[in-house]
Amino acid sequence: MRKLVSICCSLLLAVCLMTGFSTEVRAENISFEDFVTDLMTDGQFDGEGKVVEWTPDENKVTIQRVQVPNAQYQFDFSRSSVGSATPVVIKNTTFHYVAAEIPSHSDAWNTGETTYTKEQVRNAEFQFLNAGNVIIENCQFESVIISPYGAGNKPSSDNSRAFTVSNCTFNNVWNAYALKDIYPASAVISNNKFNNCSGAIYFEGAADRSNIEITNNEFNTIDQNAAAGKENTRGIIQLSAAFTVGSNTNLVVQDNTITGNLVKNSKEDTNHLPVIRLISTTPGLSLNGWTAGNPLSVLVNTAGAPLPSLSTDPQEVNGVTYTFLGWINEVNYLGATATYPDVTVFMEGGNTSTTANQFYYAVWKAEENPEPTIEPTATPSSTPEPSNDDHRSCDIKGDLNCDGVVTCDEAMGPGWVWSEEANACVLPTPVATEHPNVVGFQLVNTSDK
Repeated sequence: MRKLVSICCSLLLAVCLMTGFSTEVRAENISFEDFVTDLMTDGQFDGEGKVVEWTPDENKVTIQRVQVPNAQYQFDFSRSSVGSATPVVIKNTTFHYVAAEIPSHSDAWNTGETTYTKEQVRNAEFQFLNAGNVIIENCQFESVIISPYGAGNKPSSDNSRAFTVSNCTFNNVWNAYALKDIYPASAVISNNKFNNCSGAIYFEGAADRSNIEITNNEFNTIDQNAAAGKENTRGIIQLSAAFTVGSNTNLVVQDNTITGNLVKNSKEDTNHLPVIRLISTTPGLSLNGWTAGNPLSVLVNTAGAPLPSLSTDPQEVNGVTYTFLGWINEVNYLGATATYPDVTVFMEGGNTSTTANQFYYAVWKAEENPEPTIEPTATPSSTPEPSNDDHRSCDIKGDLNCDGVVTCDEAMGPGWVWSEEANACVLPTPVATEHPNVVGFQLVNTSDK
């Protein structure tokens, strides 16, 4: 029987090779319509490594709204058996939207029927219309946007909601944010990769913000994959006009990496990436966790918006102490740690911007910490005990059986002298200025042995 199976497998392999079929083992796929049906059953989906790849086909799954450049799929749990309060949890899945023409589309936001080209609608958007939490873990998204929309700016619901995205990758989102319409009051976005996305993270709504953590993420070539003239207008983080800051708001942006498109760090630098796009005019915004001395930019789109506050306490980073001096506009900016002849140009955190659509940059004073110096101490010896002024005989002291006179010089080596205070031979403390670059000198503390 085994021989027969082996022969059949060999014949099948030969047929595959002759007919040109690939024998490569690929990840198992699941259809987009099956994913939608499964998720709407209970709000939970674990792809277990499967791939969901699809082109828009409204004969299979309806697009609830086309908001160029996004095909918006709305997951309305108020119409499902589990109800709107259900949490959404999606894990271990790769999603790949392949843009294609969307013919004769109509929806509640667009009058009549319209055919959209694949160049017009390049992204898919998952808009979750639930009143519970949204958790996305260990997924990969190709041209797919995640939106924990909920009821849409309803603080009474959003104040108790949380949004968590961890260990995910977002690739090639065109002219939009990879994470958008973040209405939940709490958000933890950690250990993710954002590659070639026009924008990364967009907070929306007037919820009473609590804990917002954006940590250990990689942002590669952000704010470039956009329509002509829209480059460097979205940034890594956007705070919308409705975004508010309360007494419990804790915004932490820490240990993230920015590559590709960088933050401007000199007068001549042509990079213009905004780390934060500030449309909100709410006062009291404090930014915690930023590594002092690293270039930090804010694009203020609304005149009169207060600039974020940063800690003014000195911070030591890699042997350098940084002290935050304030914000400076792009016209006067020379670099994050450059020397500025006129310190009156700095604006404190909380000060309001004077013009709209203006870049502001954080500036620190940098001071290198001096190398710690170790002062050598006199090292006493226990033996022998020569004479005072190097002329005490061993037999007088009675500790050594020797003939004649033994000096510290003879017993211990050049430079050793007798110390009455220590009652022993000592090596005098060297004067540091006489030997500024002594190589190989090692101080041994005998008291530790």
